[in-house]
Amino acid sequence: MARIIFVLTLLFSVLTIGSASFAQDQRVLATVNDIPITNFDVKSRLALWKLTGRDTTGPDAKRKALDSIIDDHARVGETEKSKNGPSKKEVADRLAGVAKGLGTDIAGLKAKLKTQGISLATLELQVKGQIAFSRLVFGKYKENVKVDPAEVDAKLEAIKADMRGQLNTMMAKIKSDPRLKPVTVMTLMEINFPVDPGAGAAYESLLQSRFVEMQQFSGRYKGCKSAKSAASGIFNVKIGKPVEADASKLPPQLKSAFEKAGTGKVIGPMRSEAGLQFMALCSKREIKPQIPKPPPLQFPSREQVENAVFNEKVAKLEGKYASKFRDSVIIEYRDQSLGQ
Repeated sequence: MARIIFVLTLLFSVLTIGSASFAQDQRVLATVNDIPITNFDVKSRLALWKLTGRDTTGPDAKRKALDSIIDDHARVGETEKSKNGPSKKEVADRLAGVAKGLGTDIAGLKAKLKTQGISLATLELQVKGQIAFSRLVFGKYKENVKVDPAEVDAKLEAIKADMRGQLNTMMAKIKSDPRLKPVTVMTLMEINFPVDPGAGAAYESLLQSRFVEMQQFSGRYKGCKSAKSAASGIFNVKIGKPVEADASKLPPQLKSAFEKAGTGKVIGPMRSEAGLQFMALCSKREIKPQIPKPPPLQFPSREQVENAVFNEKVAKLEGKYASKFRDSVIIEYRDQSLGQ
């Protein structure tokens, strides 16, 4: 019985959370001629902007999204007054073009948008607003947007310069990465002359004898390859295997001693746990990590830049006519924090 009560309580909690979220989404933020604009509509418009690369992180992003929806309703309403509003076929054709560009159909487009939290109605309204805006500005108000070839040239050069600058900054950052700096690798070898620690009072005397033998070894030594022959006739000389070491990670005094002695030389004698030893520098080389080649720059086409310049001019017209279109509609803000 207790388990049943727990399950019912959990189910009630889930339903309550879901209901609260639904209620929040359906909260009306504003109306345009009694057409409600909900919190969900604004969230969906923001998601659409994000999908198309527009910045949605600003503190006033929500207000801008709401204003954008209001403007679309105002534009569509203005064209419908003269019975010149966007037709269902025009909107459907535009949406089909968007779907085709994404390699899908309307059903596929709807599914793709849904995964991003965007309703198809959000895109439909934006398309209607674009069509209505074009009719009003270029038809009713006879605006004529011209793009001068010189503007396109200047814009293209500015884009190229910006892309080159970004590439140079990226490559400079890569080159300054400590992991790509040259590394000096030293090949080292230990040559040990063990002394029996159980020799007692004779230990120091044995060290002296070993020291003499090391002088003998040093006189014969002509590099790491000669270590075995140099040790010939000397009792119990332990020649280690050459190992590579990053010079920057060696103790400073040891590194300095190797650099002073030079390649093919030994430093010592030094005391070791087993007795005395030489340290040999067999070789030294520098490893230069390969810096990746910069990726080829893909500059936009002239047609793309021309369209960008055209869109910038149109965006200025949007600001010019925004209030004019709104004059003919009744806007009521339910959330005063988003009102103008």
